This record gives sequence, structure tokens and C-alpha cells, in this order.
Amino acid sequence: AIRLSDYVFALIAFSAIIVATLRQSSEIANGMMQKWAAPLAAILLALTLLSLGLADTAQTESYSLAFVLGAVALSFVEGGQKRYRLFVAGALIGIATFFKTTNAIFLMPIALEIFFRDREHFSRFILSFISGFILWCGIQLGVLAMEGSLGEYLRITYNVLTHHSNEVSDFGT
Repeated sequence: AIRLSDYVFALIAFSAIIVATLRQSSEIANGMMQKWAAPLAAILLALTLLSLGLADTAQTESYSLAFVLGAVALSFVEGGQKRYRLFVAGALIGIATFFKTTNAIFLMPIALEIFFRDREHFSRFILSFISGFILWCGIQLGVLAMEGSLGEYLRITYNVLTHHSNEVSDFGT
């Protein structure tokens, strides 16, 4: 049952990467790129996830991936509701952060995307994005406090922040 839920989140992640890639490839004049970029991105993501094997299913990364990709897809949106969508994108990164604290790193590339896409309205858009993130984090911290789990969460977060940079990969150079 737990792996089934992981596969559902993988399908949501595939959908999000297709939407994000379609939006990005629509800006490219090459018709062939528009036709194949989104399916190719989804296939590559599927192959990557499947190559990890069953031992890597139902991990925090796989559950948070759909939220990160959803935030990316929303950050590419243009038009009248951009501030609202960026607010939701910030909240999605907040959700992903509570799956795994290091997912907060995705704030930076999305902020850069916002900056490069619309420098004129950057302050307004980044405020919406960061507000969504802060609001979700505040809600989640409040829920953890009400449950009596906030102290343990903060302890785990502190340990990740202090020890994560010292971890060494098993991959050779």
C-alpha cells in the first residue's frame, strides 16, 4: 500500500513535469522541440525513478517531488493570476520542505526564474512566492506545536543543517 501511494505521487510528478516542460518549450520556435520535449522529460523522470529500484520507493524525496515540480510548473505561468500562482508555488515548496528540510533549496532557483522572467515586477512576485512559503511553514509549525512534535522536528532539522554538509557520497570520482 505504501508503494502504491508512492506510484500515485510519481504519476503526479510526471504530470507536473509535462506541464512545466510544455510551458517552457512553447517559448521555443522549433516545432519538433515542442512536440517531444514534454514526453521525453516525463520518460526520463520515469526511467530515473525506476532505476533506483524498490528500495528507494516511498522515500521523502519521492513524495516531495510532486510538490517541487508543481511549484516549478506554477512559476512558469504568465498572465493575470501570476501573483496568486506564485503564492501557491511558495506554499508547495513549503510542503516539500516539511517532507525533507533540504527541499527549501528549491526556493533559490524558482526565485531566479521569477527574476529573469519579469524583472519589472520582481519585488511583487517574489513577495507573493515567499509569502506562500512562510504561510505554509507557519501553519505546519503550528500543527507540530499543537501535536507536541515541534521540539523533535527542530532537533532533526538542526541535525540535518549541521551534519548534512559533512556527509560524503559513496560515489567514486
